[in-house]
Amino acid sequence: MGYIKEEKTGFLLRKAVEFARNTIQNYDKNISDDDFFDIFKRIKNESELAADVQSCLPAETAEQYLRRQNSGEKISATHFAELAENMDVSDILEHFYNKGATKEAVKKMLINVADAFLEKSSGETANPEQERFEALAKLLRLSPLEADAVMLASLFSWGFLEKNFDGYRRVKEFNIFIERFAVMLNARPGDIRDIMAEDGKLRRYRCLDVEFDVSDNITDYLEGIGKTPLASRFYTVCDVEPLPWPYFGALAEKHGAILKDMLASRVPGQGMHILLYGHPGTGKSSFAVALAKELGFTCNKIVQNVKSEKTEKNDSSKDLRFAALQICAEQLDPKDNLIIIDEADDMLRGRKSLFPLFGGSNDEAEDAGAGDKGMLNTMLDTIKTPCVWISNNAARDLDASTRRRFDYSVCFEKLTAGQRRQIWQNAAGRFDLADKLTAAHIERFARRYEVSAGGISIVLKNVKNLLANDATPEDAAALVERLIQPHCELLDVKPQDDRLAVAGDYALEGVNWKGEIPLPRIVDAARRFMSEASKAGGASCSTPRMDAPRMNLLLSGPPGTGKTEFVKHLGGVLETKVVLKMGSDLLDMYVGGTEQKIRRAFAQAEAENAILFMDEIDGMLQSRERAQRSWEVTQVNELLFQMENFKGVFIGATNFADHLDPAVLRRFTFKIKLDYLDDAGKVLFFERMFGATLTDAEKLRLTRIPDLAPGDFRTVRQGFYYLGGAATNHDYLDALARESDAKRQGNTLKIGF
Repeated sequence: MGYIKEEKTGFLLRKAVEFARNTIQNYDKNISDDDFFDIFKRIKNESELAADVQSCLPAETAEQYLRRQNSGEKISATHFAELAENMDVSDILEHFYNKGATKEAVKKMLINVADAFLEKSSGETANPEQERFEALAKLLRLSPLEADAVMLASLFSWGFLEKNFDGYRRVKEFNIFIERFAVMLNARPGDIRDIMAEDGKLRRYRCLDVEFDVSDNITDYLEGIGKTPLASRFYTVCDVEPLPWPYFGALAEKHGAILKDMLASRVPGQGMHILLYGHPGTGKSSFAVALAKELGFTCNKIVQNVKSEKTEKNDSSKDLRFAALQICAEQLDPKDNLIIIDEADDMLRGRKSLFPLFGGSNDEAEDAGAGDKGMLNTMLDTIKTPCVWISNNAARDLDASTRRRFDYSVCFEKLTAGQRRQIWQNAAGRFDLADKLTAAHIERFARRYEVSAGGISIVLKNVKNLLANDATPEDAAALVERLIQPHCELLDVKPQDDRLAVAGDYALEGVNWKGEIPLPRIVDAARRFMSEASKAGGASCSTPRMDAPRMNLLLSGPPGTGKTEFVKHLGGVLETKVVLKMGSDLLDMYVGGTEQKIRRAFAQAEAENAILFMDEIDGMLQSRERAQRSWEVTQVNELLFQMENFKGVFIGATNFADHLDPAVLRRFTFKIKLDYLDDAGKVLFFERMFGATLTDAEKLRLTRIPDLAPGDFRTVRQGFYYLGGAATNHDYLDALARESDAKRQGNTLKIGF
């Protein structure tokens, strides 16, 4: 039934009587709903009201009505009150109010009753309902008319007054509501239309909708449901201790200084909007909080959802959050406050109108151009308090008109091993596990598992709960492994060490390379390059030279000849992580998407001081002369640019070097062709892979098998392993011959080794 109070006095009742009085004074039409008159029974008993009716009307008029209602019984004036007590006085009031000859007399009588009550109760002490309404009006800076509109809509929802009269029951026409509210608030229709405009406070703050209904968030507060303070229903001050600024490493170095300068030097009255976007779980929120602390700003977070205490429903709608953002922005001093809008994906993707067009659906409103991204762009243009928007959206998911309104943006890639190491260390300290996880353990976890900060916290929280007090560091590490592996499987995170671990049976000296420079010398060259880059500042070096050194290696040759294994070997020898990107990983269905992925791949490798290895590179670096589409040219240009400016070791592998663009070939410092094994290489890999010694006759037979690659030996070994049982050299040689035959017949295509 709503929030109905039965008291005969009080703030809500006074306002209801005030609005009813305005209606009677301003409304000339009939009121055909007798429930409207119930408000007068709250302030005066029915027998007194009946007596007032009798006194304001000619005696014969009242007597005729009562006689008719009482089966024609003849009554005297003294009998009037007694008979009236057996009737609902609201029916009596409705009858005489709507009767032309008696309307004015009854209207005057009811106005006098209302005035007497209002005068008598005017000095009453404010009660909780009044205090909440006044707090709401103060927070939202509502005008007296706006505050009364919210009050009237609330009284309708609580049953103090009836919204429908004069036969307009269930009619939901905006103009009718405008007229009703103008009558009851003693205002001009134009003024009501102004405060109910879509860009007005009541609609922007989501106090009222187009049908003059109050939002659940506001209603819960006004009814005193829940203990959440009013302002905290829209935004909260962030009191979480931020991560130290140096934790953000390259991000802090690259973006921190300029962001701090921009925010500190803002022109008064001008807003500033910063977008942090990219992979989830990469520290965007922590970065924003740390930035606020670095500036000495108060950090304020817009609520993500509000749970109605009454309906038990969560409201995380864009409408609520847009309203909360505007409310927050108008409360804060822009000079030393920062607003964080976390999980802003839906808000930033563009939106429908806050309310549908009058008489139409949301879809029709969108088609007509009402709202959509207009509300978002208006806020970006008008809010004066600096805001940090946080999103997991890709840049292309945002409309171009929205993107260009951001003063600065930072793309967050996946966490680097160094960042994960810091997170592991911080989390271990937070869960009192610092003495249970050694530096070696943390280093292994950071490099092996590419999980987010949230995932690390979940794992260590459960380790803390499960670990015995007398457990050793090895026990703790083993428990971490048991808990983190299902987490990685759930999120499809592949352990990095397994993918690019150096094979124990790999032999650099057995590989058949073509060129004047031996492979060991190329390994030394890469080691020297990385050492000099480190001395010069590596990725953070800010003084590029005209002829900047680069280390780009091209590996080509038939499948299985050892290209991937060489990269693994190089990473192991240099003790450097290898970031592997397949050509198919980088291709994107959207125009510009491939170029963006290429940039991110180089940025990730540079941030982690890792070797960037792109396999199957021919799919992206084909000759531009043969390109049929413009994007095929632009992705080649993007890769060329990144290769030219990359500060680390870049390695590309292809089975089809003759398909590459000539300009690409010039960008590679060393071009290494790996061919099928020579005789010595065949013997070396046979003995390593199968742990067997060949007789002279077997060696001769092996050398006569053409087109063997290291990958063929591994394929044969895996086959016999799963077949089980003992195998002889003769069996291995037969299987290698079959691999060679299949290859030469073109029935099998091996990819990598």
